[in-house]
Formats: sequence, C-alpha cells, structure tokens
Amino acid sequence: MTTIIKATLRPPIEGKSVTSPTANVSHRVRYFYTRISKSSGQQRCRLPGKSTFWKDFSEAEEEITTKIGEGRGIMPVFIVFDRDEAYTIRVNAPKGTMLGKVEFKSQLANCGEAPPPPTSEAKNLDEGELSATGFEATGKIEAKNRTSLSGQQTLADGNTKIEWKLRLVGPMEKK
Repeated sequence: MTTIIKATLRPPIEGKSVTSPTANVSHRVRYFYTRISKSSGQQRCRLPGKSTFWKDFSEAEEEITTKIGEGRGIMPVFIVFDRDEAYTIRVNAPKGTMLGKVEFKSQLANCGEAPPPPTSEAKNLDEGELSATGFEATGKIEAKNRTSLSGQQTLADGNTKIEWKLRLVGPMEKK
C-alpha cells in the first residue's frame, strides 16, 4: 500500500492569527494485492466410449485487487518549536472515498483434447471510505538557514517516507 499526503501552506487569512496556519491537503492511497494459485499433477479421466486413463494437468487462478482513494481539504497545520531549536510538524489528512475492483482470471484443465479457454471477469467493489490520518515529523532548525524547515524521515515500517520543505514568514505589515 502506498500513501501520499501532500500539504501546501495557505497564506494567513486576513484578520486571523498567523499562529494558526492551514494547508491545502491531498491524501491519496493506492493498494494492490495479487493472489496466484497454481496446481499440476495427473487426473483420472473417462470419456464416453473410452477406457479410464490418466492425464497430466496444469491449472492456474489469479485474483487481483486494486483500490484507490483520495481525500482533499483545508486542514490545520501545527508547528511546535522547542528551546533546543528542535521542531515538530503535525499535518492532519482528510478522509475521502475509496474505489476498487477485483479481477479473477483462471485457466482450468479437463480431460478433453484441448484445454478450455481461459476465463476472466472483473467486479467493482462497493464504494468505501478512506479514513482520515496524518503525519508528524521532527527536525532541527539549521543555523545557516533559520527561515526554512526541511528534512525527511522514514517511518518504522520502512516503506513510508516523509519529506517536508517549509519557509517561515512573519506577519504582513499593514500599508
């Protein structure tokens, strides 16, 4: 499963505090699963008017499940600074809709001269809900560039990588 959360900071809303930033957040998920089953051996056959005989066979079945989901929204972004110049960024990701399908393919054996043609069918899955989630990232403020927060982390699962690049801006001066 692949999850991508992308957050783009929005400019502060006039009259609102600059300490309550929001972001346009998209939350996408892709899930692929394949199950393959193969068997081979000999089967006992008896065709009309013929003696019983043994015939080699080979069969295969494949099931492919695909799901994709997406949620979009304006979400709060939380940035906390510590005294030792460390920071924590927390972004919430919105819930959304999941769509999916399952494909079945099979090649079966029989006792006849030619194997039956392969079969294939697909079925849409019921629409589901993509659960809301989020991520948290930590880093240290770089002395050479104190207006930028950037970095990357790989989560404990070893598959999820988080990257961030934020630029700190002060409040806009009134004209």
